[in-house]
Amino acid sequence: MLIKTPLPHSSLREIIKEYYYFQLNEKGTTKHIPIVDDCCHDFIVFKEANALFCFGDQQKTLNIKYKVFTILDLHPPYQLKFKDNLTFFTIKCQPWMNRYFFSEINESGVVNLENHNPQLLQIHQQMSDNYTIEEIVSTADDFFRNKQIVITDTVQFVMSVCQFIYSKKGILRVKEISNHFNKSRQYINKVFKQEAMCSLKTFIVSVRILNLIKHKVKHKELSLTRLSYDYGYFDQAHFINDFKKVSGLTPSQYFNRLPEFILRHT
Repeated sequence: MLIKTPLPHSSLREIIKEYYYFQLNEKGTTKHIPIVDDCCHDFIVFKEANALFCFGDQQKTLNIKYKVFTILDLHPPYQLKFKDNLTFFTIKCQPWMNRYFFSEINESGVVNLENHNPQLLQIHQQMSDNYTIEEIVSTADDFFRNKQIVITDTVQFVMSVCQFIYSKKGILRVKEISNHFNKSRQYINKVFKQEAMCSLKTFIVSVRILNLIKHKVKHKELSLTRLSYDYGYFDQAHFINDFKKVSGLTPSQYFNRLPEFILRHT
């Protein structure tokens, strides 16, 4: 198993949050990977182009047969089911760039991006030809560098809001953001949803829960009750409700379902 999270070139980090390379070759039974929504839309280049995406309380399934795709407007819990081999390279956009890259896609579900962004098929070919991760990252960098993206004032503001939320690990209220930037809550909510394509509250909850999950995986001895207090939850019902919004599962269900091959490499 190989997991790499190389950063894009420094000139692109206001646009791309990270690259994520995942490769698993384990023969045997069908495996699953739980996925948590971080409000960052992404381009996913899928070498095998053969897996099942499961979503929602009823775990509806969609076949993934595309070399380049994204996932839009589906409800958790999410799982990716596959057999034997799974190799993908994910380009995770910064949340304030969601509208720029994805607002013109009028589809939901597992969306084929091969025609929307045919240049990304070059990355798929490189994966098939066993190029190094460094070479694949270089191709991705070139793809975005050639777009010559201009950051508007509104996007710049939403970027500042996101960075402030990240710095607080999501442990804050909208009022604190309003006071920090000296802007009304109505204005911040409006421009945030416009650019990030999700509500400000949804983003805050996502950041908080994802930080909690990362902390729990690294410190397995900590109880969920203790962690919830550390992350500002003094009501267990509130904590469980927020956790389900992000993952579709209760905290206990989520951590009990984490596959061993993920835990070994976290």
